Parts: sequence; structure tokens; C-alpha cells
Amino acid sequence: MFDSDPVRVAVLGGDPNYAIVRGCAFRKPPAYWDQYFTAAGVSSSPVGSQRAILFLHECRSPDGSRFLVEVERTAAAIYVLRQPADVLLSNFHYARRSGANGAETREEFDRYVDRFLENRGDPRWRQFGMGSWDEHVHSWIGIRQPFPVVSIRYEDLTADAPRTCRRLADFLKLVRSDEEIAQAVRNSSFERMRDLEATDIRERRRGIFYKPYLEAALGSGLRFMRSGAVGEGARRLTPEQRARLAGIFEPLSAQLGYQV
Repeated sequence: MFDSDPVRVAVLGGDPNYAIVRGCAFRKPPAYWDQYFTAAGVSSSPVGSQRAILFLHECRSPDGSRFLVEVERTAAAIYVLRQPADVLLSNFHYARRSGANGAETREEFDRYVDRFLENRGDPRWRQFGMGSWDEHVHSWIGIRQPFPVVSIRYEDLTADAPRTCRRLADFLKLVRSDEEIAQAVRNSSFERMRDLEATDIRERRRGIFYKPYLEAALGSGLRFMRSGAVGEGARRLTPEQRARLAGIFEPLSAQLGYQV
């Protein structure tokens, strides 16, 4: 659903009333937004009449004062969940790609597991305003929000993407045919996103997948679209590590239908 660069804004289902933008343009004046939408061929700024879907990582603050452009103009939120063991493994590799972790050895992975469990998430998350894994989940779906929120699990999206996309379309009150849903699934598949990543790297096109400071990591084969597998994190953990993770994140993980 998301393109890899805000300059190349994707339009949801071909509907010009919806544009998808990463949260990098947060809390910016309308003129800042206009440069992205103009480059994408979208006529109106989301701050005006157009509806924008923003892709964010931040916690939702209880008083509504942080991270949303304008709370009173926020129609709804879609919250994507993932099993904490898979979040751990994904962030281990993301940190390697960003240069924050060393080689992919068992020793380096075990050290990262210890840091992740001690901080209840990646140590850098608090620095970036994301909080711990459980704090982040609670901030969006554990408290009442002034707008509708639907939560979807990454695992359900992977297992039955058409059904999950239909649920999202219904939530957004979008009328979409089965073929349009199927096309959306094809356009946002892991394989297609991996192809987009390869193109961005080859053409050195700045965005999620390519940045100049990532040259060394990309040259060594590290990729943003690494695996996307479900359950890989738990398989990588030792029995003792799985027990520690379960003890830290339960009962919330169990309430969400997750088992380690």
C-alpha cells in the first residue's frame, strides 16, 4: 500500500481523494506538503480538501497533543500489530542495515535480545518517540481514542490478504470490487515491494530502501525487505529467551492472540 518515497505518493485504489504519505512531513505547513503532492501529480494538499493517509511509527500520546497533524481532522486510524518475537528479529536486522548492530553472529544476536528485553523493545525506540512494544500497542488500542481505530495483525494480513484488505476498505467506507482488492494485494505483495527496493537501490533513488549512508550495508546484501516471514523470530530464540519474552510481554501478547 505504501510507496517507498514521499515524492512518489501512491494513490489508494486509484481514488484521487486519498493519498498515502509517510510521516516524515509531520507538523509541516501546507507549502511543505504541496511539493510532494505536486511531484506526484496530486492536485490538492492533504491539509486542504484532500484526504491523506499518513504512515507513522510514533506512540499516540494520551492527551492527543503529539504526533497527529490535527487531531480534530483525523478521521480514523489503522493500527498494524506483529508478534513481539518477530518484531525483535526484524529490528535486529534493521539495526544491522542501519549500522547500529555488528555482524550476524549468535553472540551479537544474543546481546541484542538482552537489550531488547531489558528495554521492552529496541533501545532506540524511546529516543524516536515510539516507546516500548507494549506501551506503543496500549497507546493506540488500549485506550479510547477520539476517532475510530481498527487493528489488524500482520499475521492475518499474511495469511489472508484479500480478506484483510476488504476489512480495511469497509472500515474506510471505500467501495471496491473483488478485482480491485485483488489488484491492491498484488501491488503490495512482498515480492513487488522487494522489486521496488531493488529498483530504488539500482537507481539510487532516495527513500525507505535507499539512502547514501546505507551504501556499505546495501553493498553487503542487507535489505529492508528481508524475509517477511511469520514465526521466524520465535524459531531463532532459545527456549530460555522465549520464556523471558513471554514473561515480559504477557498478558498483553496473549490478549492479542499471540503465543511464543
